[in-house]
Parts: sequence; C-alpha cells; structure tokens
Amino acid sequence: MDVTECENCGGMVVFDAGAEAVKCVFCGDVSLSVTELQEVEQPTVAVPFAVSSADARGLFRAWAKASIWTPSAFRGQDITLEKLWVPAWRVRAEVHATWTGLVSARTRSGKRPKSGSNVAEREAWVPASLGLTQTELGALAPFPADHSVAWDPQSSEAPYEVAGSSAQTAAIEARTQFRADVRTELIRDERLRDCRASVLLREVNTAAVMLPVYVGCVRFADQPWRFVINGQTGRVTGKTPVDAKKIALAVGLLAAVAVLWAWWS
Repeated sequence: MDVTECENCGGMVVFDAGAEAVKCVFCGDVSLSVTELQEVEQPTVAVPFAVSSADARGLFRAWAKASIWTPSAFRGQDITLEKLWVPAWRVRAEVHATWTGLVSARTRSGKRPKSGSNVAEREAWVPASLGLTQTELGALAPFPADHSVAWDPQSSEAPYEVAGSSAQTAAIEARTQFRADVRTELIRDERLRDCRASVLLREVNTAAVMLPVYVGCVRFADQPWRFVINGQTGRVTGKTPVDAKKIALAVGLLAAVAVLWAWWS
C-alpha cells in the first residue's frame, strides 16, 4: 500500500499500488505524488457505513432540490461519487466559560453590562487531515461514535485518508470551536451585544476516529461543485449554483409589490 498526496488540496489517501490513481478523490486534481506516512497517531476505531452508494445518490438529488434557487438543470446532472474513510479527532471536554456583554435596558445609553459564567460538557469534531474542511465536518456532524467498531485498514474495501495532525493540534482547534459555540449561545439566549467570552478546558479527551463519507462532484456551468455526505446519517453539505433568472424574477416581483403598495398608500 502507498500514500498519494494531492499537490492541490493536500489530501493524502492510501491506495492499492496495483490500481490506477488518476485523480484526487477530494478535488479531482491529477497532480498526485507518492509520499511517506508521518509519525502521527492513526485511528483504531471507525464509525461504520450505514448509507449505500445508491442511497447516497438519492440523498444528493433530494438535497439539490431542497432550495428553489438551485437551477433545475443542476439537479439532473451526472455526478461522480467516491466512498471514502476520513480521519478526524473527537474532542470532549468540560468547558468553563466566563463572559461579558451588553443588554438592552432603560438607561441613558439604552444598554447595561451583564456578565456571568457557566460549565458544560461539550464535544467537537476536528479534521485530522486536509481532505475534509472544518466547515464541512461541522455541517456533517454529529457522527454516532459511541457505536464505533474496530478499524482494520487491511480489510477496508474503500480508500482511506491518513491522519496528518496531532491530538494537541485538535485540542487547540476544539477550544476555538467551543468559544465560538459559547458566544453564539449567549447572543441567542442572553440577547447580548458586544459579547466577549473566554473558555478553559478541563478533563480533555481526544480520540482519533475514521469517519464514513461520500465525496461527490457535479460539473455544471464549466465549474466543479463539490458535496459531501455523512455515510452513517445521510446528512449532506456543499455548495450549489444559484439560478440568476429566478433571482431576477424574485427581485422584480418584490419591486412590483413595493410600487403597488406605494401607489395604494
């Protein structure tokens, strides 16, 4: 078995040396080179696939139809779909947060300061490679890692990517995620403005896990559109093109309604 590294996106996938590896499964680039494995902890457990390739194609079609702004022609395009294992870090920690902010009040300035602290058990998923972005992994989560099985790369029927980052790096990234989550929750629940939060992690637990995904690509309007599917839950994430004609029609209708309302008034 050899490891190929994509010179475009950095993804590193293990493949059978006897098979053809003509392009990167993540970005489709053909600039691949054989590289050596780094001394980084590799996963020993995996979340199994529960979604078949046929079901994954159906999930993509349903996802593409979910937005009225997606061009109709895009939904019927042929897709390429790759079944793949990707490594990630599951980080669990007791998060101690302290925060300050401003809330609306009957004061001369119209606001007053508010502060507090809280403690909560939190979980974050961090990519252990360059093939899957943090945004994509966050959109695909959660993965039911509590039902994971032993990972045996020798018996894997699908290609898999190797881990390229350490547990320490994952904990640093998870702290950033936890802080962002705390701010989002405070702004929503406490209705804070100018919210500032700091977090301290205790009892941090990191585990490397192989995750099941389908990486797909659609060629439309001379551009590749990538999407990723959670191979356990079927959740889909990605970007789709926007139908300019539909946007123009919607803007025109809104303008017409505004004109009629002004005339009526």
